[in-house]
Formats: sequence, structure tokens, C-alpha cells
Amino acid sequence: MKVHADPGGSPPALDATQSRFVANTWASRASSERAAALRFERLTNTLRASQAPQAVVDLAQRAVVDERRHIGLCDGLAAHFGWTDPPLPPGPHAAIGPPQASASERLLYEMVSSCCLSETLNACMLRAILDRALSPMIRDTTRSILGDEVHHARLGWLYLEHARHADLGEYLGPLLPRMLRGIGVEHIGAPDPPGWDGPSLAAWGEIDQAARLAIFHAAMRDVVLPGLERVGVPTAQGRKWLASTTESSQPMAPSA
Repeated sequence: MKVHADPGGSPPALDATQSRFVANTWASRASSERAAALRFERLTNTLRASQAPQAVVDLAQRAVVDERRHIGLCDGLAAHFGWTDPPLPPGPHAAIGPPQASASERLLYEMVSSCCLSETLNACMLRAILDRALSPMIRDTTRSILGDEVHHARLGWLYLEHARHADLGEYLGPLLPRMLRGIGVEHIGAPDPPGWDGPSLAAWGEIDQAARLAIFHAAMRDVVLPGLERVGVPTAQGRKWLASTTESSQPMAPSA
């Protein structure tokens, strides 16, 4: 099977192996979007029950709708590039946070981890796809999802500001290494598979290991940690952990 350049675009044709790489990427993204839809649905209910500001609840509810739409977009691209298996089930989406923490602390931990960290990183990864992809259909889909991910990151930052006004959140400082390890470092640091052709695949929106690592470090160092510092969350331990990893090697594995 060969997937040819989109009308109006100029990416090189993909061979069967390269098409599988691209199909697998979008099938995996659809799995992540399924998990995100379920997570945001649960968080919407939890935020409403905890009497979070209505603006926060509204953004969470909007995120559920967004993620469901993203599932269709990602499944559609996966099928276009040759995915014929059943859709991948949702990835992990259970509540996260230290078991010993209070319910309000666990909610804050999940909002910061899932939105301030993960959604900010997602937006940075999607921005990188836009910077290198030549395929119009991939660019259009990426641009559509990117706009939503920015709102999902904003949801976390808005809730964190609300929590800080209630004098909550300083306890997150020592937990930042755990958070940083927990936002998908296995995928970020995964080696490029055999047969990887970086320049050709980049034109179809694929990001190689070195680029993923660089984006991860830049997003955490230049966006997330300064954002936490602006609202008074101590980041020394997070910065120490980040400095102990490098942009050219796999980040440390997540804790159990």
C-alpha cells in the first residue's frame, strides 16, 4: 500500500511500513483521546460536587465534548493510513494522586498533572507537528485539536489559581518529580522503530525520539515550571529532576 501526497500538498509518498507508522500514531492518539474523554467526564462531576468555580466546570464539560470529537478525527486519520484493526481501547484514565492525600489534594494533583502538565505538553507536541507536517489533512486535524488542547491546559491553570487563593497547592512541590515522570515518558523516550525515515515521516507529522525529548524538556522548563512558580508552587525538586535527565536520553521511568 502506498499513501500518496494529499492534493495541494507535497509530502513524499509513504511505503507500507511508513503508512503503518502513521496509522499507528493516530490509532494511539485516538486511544489517548478516549481516555481523556472519560477522565474529563469524571473530573467534571467531581469539580461540580466540590463547588469549583462555574468557569472551571464549564471548561471541563467543554473538554468532554472536545475529546469525543478528537476521537473521530484520530480514528479517521488512522483508517486513512491503513488501520484496519478495531479501535484501540482507552488508555489509563483512573483517578491519580497520592493515596494518603485528602480528596481536595488528590483533585488538585490530577488537575495539575492532567491539564497543566499533560495538556500543555500535548499542545507543544501538536505545535511541532504543524511546524513540520506538509500533509494538508494532518495539518488541518492537528490545528483543530491544538486549539482545544490550549483550552484544556487553561482549565488546569484556572483551577490551580482557584486552589492557591484557598491556600492549597504548596504541597505539590515535592510531588513534581512524580508528576513529571507520570505524563507518558515511556512514549516520549521510546526509541525510533526499525525502518524509521525521519525526514519523510516528519512531512506526515511524525516526531522522532530526539525531537520528542527536546519538546518535553522545553515545555516543562520554559512553560510549566515557570507557570507553577508564578502562583507560588515550589519547583526546586521538579527542576532538579528535569536537570537530571537529558534531551538526548530517555527520561526516568515513572514510579509505581
